[in-house]
Amino acid sequence: MKKEKWEAWGKRLLGNLSMGRSLGIQMLVVSLIMAGLGVISLYANRTIEKQANDANLKIVSMTVEKIDEQILTTENQMASYLTSRRSELVEIEKNTLNREYLYAILDKEMKNSFSANSWIQAGFLYNSAGRRMVSFRSSEYSLLADVRDYNQRIVSGKEVFSNDWVARKIGDKVYFVRTMRTLGYYLTVYMDGDSFLKVIEKGENNPFDVLFFTDENRNAISEAALSDEAKKRIRQFGQELIYNAPGETAAVIGSSSARTGLSLIGLRYKSFLQKNIGALQILLAFFMILAVAYIIGWSWFNRKTLVYPVDKLVKAMEEVEKGNLQVKVEEEAYYQEFRCLNYQFNRMVSEIEKLKIDVYEEQLNRQNSELKFLLLQINPHFFLNALNILYTLALTRQTDKIKELVAHLMKHSRYILKARSEKIGVEEELKHIENFIEIQRIRYTYPIQFIREGEPELAGCLIPPMMLYTFVENSVKYGLVDEEEGVHITLRVEKGQKEEEKGTEACPGYYFRLKDCGPGYAQEVLPVLNSGDTLLDRRGEEHYGVANVVQRLAILYHGEAEITFGNGSQGGAQVDIWIPGEKQGEAGMAV
Repeated sequence: MKKEKWEAWGKRLLGNLSMGRSLGIQMLVVSLIMAGLGVISLYANRTIEKQANDANLKIVSMTVEKIDEQILTTENQMASYLTSRRSELVEIEKNTLNREYLYAILDKEMKNSFSANSWIQAGFLYNSAGRRMVSFRSSEYSLLADVRDYNQRIVSGKEVFSNDWVARKIGDKVYFVRTMRTLGYYLTVYMDGDSFLKVIEKGENNPFDVLFFTDENRNAISEAALSDEAKKRIRQFGQELIYNAPGETAAVIGSSSARTGLSLIGLRYKSFLQKNIGALQILLAFFMILAVAYIIGWSWFNRKTLVYPVDKLVKAMEEVEKGNLQVKVEEEAYYQEFRCLNYQFNRMVSEIEKLKIDVYEEQLNRQNSELKFLLLQINPHFFLNALNILYTLALTRQTDKIKELVAHLMKHSRYILKARSEKIGVEEELKHIENFIEIQRIRYTYPIQFIREGEPELAGCLIPPMMLYTFVENSVKYGLVDEEEGVHITLRVEKGQKEEEKGTEACPGYYFRLKDCGPGYAQEVLPVLNSGDTLLDRRGEEHYGVANVVQRLAILYHGEAEITFGNGSQGGAQVDIWIPGEKQGEAGMAV
């Protein structure tokens, strides 16, 4: 039940979508997905990189905190040593006899104080004259020669510190150096900085390629290659540093000591992708734009090669459904399948049109000669009315009018017999109309006028018989408004050229316009008449004569003739007919 519900909902939502809209929605969804994937990729890369840098910073910060703990411990040991041995230091200056003994005490106490601290590499006690009194070392003396020489610089004043603790590279090693002065004596301690670095470097998950300290001026104590911008960032950072510019060869992670001016810096060299992340992001954005542009272009191409041909075919089918068999689809198409489909559609429509014409002609041929043009011929009521007129004239002994009426009826009958031809000269049709008007003038007491305008001679113009007569008869029947005014009928005939579609030659032919001064067509009837369903007259009643004229025009001129029903600007019914001239010689005169 739930599945059927979802299917019904999907049909309501998507069932009325056209192919073009459906394709557009699909392309939009694909574009949004691609853009979303690109944004997610960039965000994920940035997030992972930030998390890695934060984790690396934590490692550096923890190491610096450990260094601060050891520095605090060492400072306490140094202060305790100087405080506890204050009496010996004072006695050395006064008692020269026991000086060596006092030196031995100071040396022993220094070893006792500092030997428990594995981070202390060496310690020296000098007097103000620069003479070393006692020393402590936790490694071979040969390794401390450079340290001893550096200590002489401290005592002599050649090395001046701006902070209590400083980091110095002495020989091949980095030391943390601290000097305390009391009573004219200098106590200097050297802590092994490399030991702190080895704690990280020997770890299983060491993230850094290079580790180094900076001095009190934030100058790197390392030979690692750094850009000017990286050096500037190192000199300016506060407690913590993460410098990960796209153009840098390495990510710089740093943390400074809260107690001293020391800083620990770690470098993690970037891969090609990491170094060029900025360029890769630009490249990714470029390809995303290119992909969206491709999707838009592909959508436009599909719309042009798929949607438009299908739309044209659907519209053509709708026209055929409305009864327009003159519609044609352009056979040229991008895809072979559409070329074949359009060709078969045009062929099918042509076959239907031909079949429709053949069926209609077959129906006409099956009828006898009297009904060949269906109800196009004169209504039987015409003869009854004529006999009634003759009877009335005979009663009133109007012999002259009887003779005149009989003469007109003979002409009318001859034309009716001749009207079996497919086409007839327009001048003959006009003579028949004038003869019909004379009969109506005998019948009615009000005036009936028929005026011809336009071309004076139309000897070469052929039209279907009764084409104009049918509409003149309707005007006589329905065109009376006032008996004093009577009926006024005007026929205008002109040669003219019908402008075809752009790129084709104009077609020569003839225009016929019939109008009267009557009440005109009912407004609700006009759409029906102009749609081709012409079984109605101007009042909405059934009238097969007009329908027969429209059908024969379509058959004889292969749909190229046009007929339009309307009302004149000053009132009255108006019928406009256009027939092509080049088709006249083809039909000929059929008897």
